[in-house]
Amino acid sequence: SSSSSSSSSSSFSISRRIIEACGVTEPGAQEILERMLVLYAEHDLNASAFAARVTASTYSDVFGSVCSALSTLRGPLHGGALSDVLKLIRTMPTPDAAEAWAHHTLSHKGIVPGFGHRVYRNGDPRCMMMKTWARELASQNETRKEIMAIAERLEDTLLAEKGLQPNVDFYGSVVLFFLGIPCEMLITVFALARAAGWASHVIEQQQNNKLIRPVNVYRGPVNRPFVALSARAETLPSPGEHDADDDDDDDHDHEGTAQVTTTTPQQQQQQQQK
Repeated sequence: SSSSSSSSSSSFSISRRIIEACGVTEPGAQEILERMLVLYAEHDLNASAFAARVTASTYSDVFGSVCSALSTLRGPLHGGALSDVLKLIRTMPTPDAAEAWAHHTLSHKGIVPGFGHRVYRNGDPRCMMMKTWARELASQNETRKEIMAIAERLEDTLLAEKGLQPNVDFYGSVVLFFLGIPCEMLITVFALARAAGWASHVIEQQQNNKLIRPVNVYRGPVNRPFVALSARAETLPSPGEHDADDDDDDDHDHEGTAQVTTTTPQQQQQQQQK
């Protein structure tokens, strides 16, 4: 019984389960997936890992901590770029159309998924490996070559226009698409890989635990006069409302998405006065 259990455990493979669940038939898919899962497994104190550690610091169990991490994937700024990139690339008929779209988007301070990173200022090293695999898979048929050409034109345009380089999700989405992973499964693949990192963070946090309780530093105006409730104007934003001018230039490099907007010191001072 113990021998059987050991054999079953050693033969378990997340990549093979993904291939079976998605009906992947691409030769060499499992080897590529194994490497991708390793690249995605852990990456410092990103949003999900930090959420897991905060929860773990309360001495919650690993299930509660991982649930906290998973909840961060609900937002598009962490992990969501995989599907966003794929949807974008598949809507572009030609490389020229992709370049024109990029120029228009950037000129209107738009968002380009899959570009920029909070940590990597000079390019994401994981992306280089993803691009290599994407090129290998693209060489096998003309349709893939066209998609790869669109992706590379977007990369060239963003670099030339804004100095932005793709992150791991940009070519990661292309690789997963070439392997035959459905778009709606991309975030699941990301979570399956990152679960190893989350669990490691939880274990590490609780081995030498201290409750994570940051201090909130108020930086708004001081000595403001009291205004009666009846005289106050409705100034709260509606749910989902976001003012692009609130972002400084560094906010284009969060994990997954490029926010290409800037705020001058004068604008920041005006916002604080408001």
